[in-house]
Amino acid sequence: MQRSPTTVSMSIYTLLRLVFLLLLLNFKILRNLKFLNLD
Repeated sequence: MQRSPTTVSMSIYTLLRLVFLLLLLNFKILRNLKFLNLD
């Protein structure tokens, strides 16, 4: 069974989006931790 290039690019796109969201989440958590430490 051959995968069509469109599905491969879509999977890569979703993976990138997941990584991007994870990075954003980590950034927010880190910022919150810094704010908490400042108190």
